[in-house]
Amino acid sequence: MLIPILNAILQTFGMFFLGWLCRVFGYIREEDISRWSGLILDILFPCLIFHSITKDLDPSRLNEYWPLPVLGFSIIALGALLGAGFKYALKSKDVPLRRTFVHICAMNNFGFLPFIIIQNLWGDESLPLLFLLNLGSLIGLWTIGVSTLGEWNLRATLKSLMSPMLASIVISVGLVFLGSPQWMPAILMKILAYAGSAAVPCMLILIGANLYRPTLNEDLRDVGYLTLVRLLLIPAITIGLMQQLPITDDVYRVALIVALMPAASMSPIFALSYGGRPHYAAKVLVVSTVLSIATIPAALWWILGNS
Repeated sequence: MLIPILNAILQTFGMFFLGWLCRVFGYIREEDISRWSGLILDILFPCLIFHSITKDLDPSRLNEYWPLPVLGFSIIALGALLGAGFKYALKSKDVPLRRTFVHICAMNNFGFLPFIIIQNLWGDESLPLLFLLNLGSLIGLWTIGVSTLGEWNLRATLKSLMSPMLASIVISVGLVFLGSPQWMPAILMKILAYAGSAAVPCMLILIGANLYRPTLNEDLRDVGYLTLVRLLLIPAITIGLMQQLPITDDVYRVALIVALMPAASMSPIFALSYGGRPHYAAKVLVVSTVLSIATIPAALWWILGNS
């Protein structure tokens, strides 16, 4: 198991490196990241989700999969709760920085990094389970994730939840439940597959470009502390609780991968938009993502075995 895990991690970081190089040589600029992220999140990724769920989700096991969105939401809620306690060990007393700390404790990279790891370990058949878990994660992002930064209102939340990504999950699951995906035109499925295949590599390149940040010469203690909390303490507590739940092995494995993820790639943008410290979020994003190349394989090998 260790070799596929390492291959998945190295593949992911290889794409990050390409994105970083694109930023260094000017092929991707700061203003491009948000614009191209919108294209991927609103068009390409929904195509990938719809095709994957309608193609590979087993309708006979839908009754076993309902815990997935609950787990996705619960991972975020538990992270926020733990972050609210862990923040008192921060050196800085700056309120926006402390809000950013709690936000990153709640929000990890639940969408794109797990995709490659799960695909490498268990194949495309397991990807619909990740997307079902992401249904709860997206709800948690626009409720708990935003509120940890100090800004939340019901109208904005409902508007954000009405996204193409969330709609693609709900519609595709509904079609699977009704037994109608078999009637989808073959040419449409090919178009969706073709468009969706570009989503993850493009987003990983943009994440890599987003890792091009100023030097880590401030808040080093608090950056290191949050990295420790995000990569080790919160995952250990979350996984310990998940092991007590009566869920199937495949549901547990997908939730396990998500629980081990580093800081969310969009955290600096959320911190800038909703009242946090974007530079602190960016530093933690860089450090936690780089260190996860060691922590994720080690944790998976330890928990799932070295067979």
